[in-house]
Amino acid sequence: LFCRKEKNKMKLTVALLASVALTASAFNTAPVAFNTAASTVGRTSVALEASKNKQKIASRTKWAESRGFGAEEAAEEVAAAAGRKKSISDLSEDELKGKKVLVRCDVNVPLDGKTITDDTRIRSSIPTIEYLKSKGAIVTVCSHLGRPKDGPEDKFSLGPCAARMGELLGQEVKLAPDCIGDDVAAIVAAAAEGDVIMLENTRFYKEETKNEPEFVEKLAAPFDLFVNDAFGT
Repeated sequence: LFCRKEKNKMKLTVALLASVALTASAFNTAPVAFNTAASTVGRTSVALEASKNKQKIASRTKWAESRGFGAEEAAEEVAAAAGRKKSISDLSEDELKGKKVLVRCDVNVPLDGKTITDDTRIRSSIPTIEYLKSKGAIVTVCSHLGRPKDGPEDKFSLGPCAARMGELLGQEVKLAPDCIGDDVAAIVAAAAEGDVIMLENTRFYKEETKNEPEFVEKLAAPFDLFVNDAFGT
């Protein structure tokens, strides 16, 4: 009887050891599986990024061709533009001081009437604006809000956004009466270093949603530099 008990204990011990060995093997194999999965995800991300880049290049080439460039000239212009692209941290104070900078922000915030219910997107734009101000730039913000159908609508005015941005910056953010035109150009021209202006809702113009070159030229006319900071979504 004693021998049978000892044999059973030995069998149980062997079984437990085998179980532990299998478990250890599974854990050792798991990182390989995770690495394989990560590699697959990585390849997918690269493929998606390549696809996005191809779409961007095609879109920009089409735009260049619409501006009168031949196919080869358009490709060269797109490649040159990609090389000119910079982050604001690449720009020195000498390059920004006194410059009129148009900043595309995302201040398309939820509203309850004229009350902002979530200012996260406005807050997200503050570091970029503060950086430009600190370098002596004259900052003008542009954005859209909502989906106005037939021109200006008071409920889609960026007035509440300008007021909230002013509170966060601790200074006045002047709301321009429009986003293009002589009045806007005069306001920008009269601004001093460190001032912040907000253009009225760009979506009051249907041309904005169609990316019409003539509208873009009017929007860009008063400015020296453009910064895209619209990453709220």
